[in-house]
Amino acid sequence: MSSVLITTLGDPSAWDPVEYIYDKFSFRSIFTLPLSNYITPKPDTIILVVLDTIIDEKTSSYGDLVEKVRSKYTDLISKEAGLSCDRAKIIVAPGVGRFRPKNKDLLFNFIGSLSDFYAYITFEISKLLAESEMEVTIHLDLTHGINFMPSLTLLATKKISSVLALTRNNVRLKVYNAEPYRKGITERLNIHLVEDSPAVIEYDLMPLGAKGKCVLLKGNVISREGDLRTLTSNCDKMRHKLNAFLSSVFNGLPLALYTFYPDVAELENTIEKIVEIWRENINVALNGNEVYVKRNLSFSGDFIKLTQIWLIAKTLNLSRRAEVSYKELDSLRKDFFSKFSEKIDSMVSRDLYRVERNVEEKREKCKDWVKLRTIYGESKDFTERDFLAHSGLEMNVTEVKYDGQSIMLRYTEDEMKNVIKGCLHGLLKVKQIATPVED
Repeated sequence: MSSVLITTLGDPSAWDPVEYIYDKFSFRSIFTLPLSNYITPKPDTIILVVLDTIIDEKTSSYGDLVEKVRSKYTDLISKEAGLSCDRAKIIVAPGVGRFRPKNKDLLFNFIGSLSDFYAYITFEISKLLAESEMEVTIHLDLTHGINFMPSLTLLATKKISSVLALTRNNVRLKVYNAEPYRKGITERLNIHLVEDSPAVIEYDLMPLGAKGKCVLLKGNVISREGDLRTLTSNCDKMRHKLNAFLSSVFNGLPLALYTFYPDVAELENTIEKIVEIWRENINVALNGNEVYVKRNLSFSGDFIKLTQIWLIAKTLNLSRRAEVSYKELDSLRKDFFSKFSEKIDSMVSRDLYRVERNVEEKREKCKDWVKLRTIYGESKDFTERDFLAHSGLEMNVTEVKYDGQSIMLRYTEDEMKNVIKGCLHGLLKVKQIATPVED
């Protein structure tokens, strides 16, 4: 089993030491980070979510600002909690607002979209949890952090936990919070376990490019406009097949899942480049004692959706296949679909059994690739509804072959547009229906 602690932290310059109490344990500290020594299972990794707005000295670039903030927290957690950089991962996330550091004649202005915080930590936490084991406990301590941090971190963590629950045997979320602190009044604070539950799988059927095209970043591009245009164009070309893959997961379409399985490395590279472009379009300007940090671009909902699709594919750990055996599809049903949906498990089992039974009865017809309608002895037109109702094994678009040992299935190449249409029919409808674009 793997275990991770995620915690939000605010400005340590305003913190006073206090005695924290959890269960039968107590410790004195300026923050709840030592809780990692007393919760079970004990975390292997600690993820600290902090804000770039904590900067308290002049800086000339955003990269330098982030490193100064990271160094500040690295020193803090080493001194106060004895944590090394190997065990603690620090995410310096984007904040907004005006801040004046304590005892400094400086004023920092952070200008941008608050939603960037949610998008950025979703991306960073997803990367850190993508390699988790089949059983994972996520501890989430929301005691610290300025107003929006705990709520958005909880939202992001639950979204990520939901994706992990698709592919992991046991994902558990435990949420902690300490009692309020009041200077001069509070001496001891109890830390409460406020939630302890298995992660819930959310059937997220919102497609990538819900408005008709893929938009990864919004705003005025100052740097690398050509690179952004290329990445967006590539994403738009892949959009329908990525959505087909997404639909296959939540609608129980095993052959479609293999057929449209994305290139995980390519997706990860795209997401990383999008983050690079977002970061390179952050300007830092000095005006006397004021520092202006302006994010010219902001992440879109499509960036978060792309991250979600990447995380599903990464943790499922399969690969794209045009031809798949009956045994492999049935194993996918048993090992994947059956874990989170009895309805899908039953549906896929029924449709696979129908293929197997007909092939057994009509082996001579299946020595070469043949459409299912031939061995079913039926004739009716393709409909998206039938495609979804038969686990994507619709008789007009699916071919079967028996080589004497294995039953193999694939989609007919000249029917691929109908296959994609069938998959997309299982997602929420977009305002503008675009024509599927081939890769």
